[in-house]
Amino acid sequence: MNKQQLRDIYNRVFFIGAGASKQDRFPLTNELKYGVAWAVCKEEARLQPLKKHLRYLYNVQENTLKAGKAFWDRKLLADNSQQDDLGKLPDVTDLLSTLDWMIREESSFGPGLNTGKSEVSKSAIELAYIRDLIVQALCYSLGLYMELKDASTSCNFIEHVKPNDSIITTNWDLLLDAARDTKFGSKPEDYGTTGNVVLEGSTIHPCKKRPKLLKLHGSLSWRYCPRCQRLVIDPLHHVAGEREQNATCLCNCEYSELIVTPSFVREYRNVHLLTIWREALMTLARSPEWVFIGYSLPPDDIGIRTLLLKARCIRKDAGLKDPVVTIVTGSNRREETIKRYNGVFTNAKLYEKGDFGTFVSNGLL
Repeated sequence: MNKQQLRDIYNRVFFIGAGASKQDRFPLTNELKYGVAWAVCKEEARLQPLKKHLRYLYNVQENTLKAGKAFWDRKLLADNSQQDDLGKLPDVTDLLSTLDWMIREESSFGPGLNTGKSEVSKSAIELAYIRDLIVQALCYSLGLYMELKDASTSCNFIEHVKPNDSIITTNWDLLLDAARDTKFGSKPEDYGTTGNVVLEGSTIHPCKKRPKLLKLHGSLSWRYCPRCQRLVIDPLHHVAGEREQNATCLCNCEYSELIVTPSFVREYRNVHLLTIWREALMTLARSPEWVFIGYSLPPDDIGIRTLLLKARCIRKDAGLKDPVVTIVTGSNRREETIKRYNGVFTNAKLYEKGDFGTFVSNGLL
């Protein structure tokens, strides 16, 4: 790609992290363990093997699960009271990272854990089954947030986004999906992947030009067929984890979730995710301005760091300047955040006027 091709269309890229969704009350990663506890209590029969896993490995007892469920219920009602001491409830990132490591090693925790499925018990295959139940629990609990009536920040943000802009996000939630579809409509190509992609439930007559929405970690609005690789996208409805309605693909294979869960052992080998990451790379490379919102650039997120560095290298080799980098974040740990960004982009600057809400109120200026 040459200099002229990169200059043809000026656009801004908004890179959205979990901190942005927090403004509309969507849970942060460190709160997801309460959602898992909520799901285990609500769907005890289906998630019984997961309950046994938590008790065997982490000594999570019934009262701890109930306390986690109670916190999740309070959070849904916008109750900001302090959660109980649930130290024995494992963080979802730690829980999944341990499983991913063991699955990759084709190892096992031993015969003490028995889910009752004799054909898969006491083996690495069982751990993959437990992992799938965790994903189901996450999707089920997050489904409570599918119709947040107060998601005003995300809606107002989309009102200021221009058709030539692009949105890249690590979030699974539907806040941006729904707001974007309401204003601009959607087509399959808007999501950065092509091929066997089907759009359901979206605006019938989309605008001619629409901002792309590239979801690097998948979405709660996606259903994926592991056999024919069909991806069904419904920007207005939470469908991930659905096991009853529309749960089977046209090829008669059951749909699965397509979300990259929080883990220190992340993989992006799915054909659609690989295509989305490639599209994100070139989208960043074409843009002279990158705005990071609610994303702290954590040291362990090597995939994102590599993506950003590669995009900057493409611009450099095309004879273009480094992008203008702005960091929009809350009041907590601002200095730590900008130091991490300056380790990658020496020209990165904090948005001094305030947080995401202020940024939106000022028309993204």
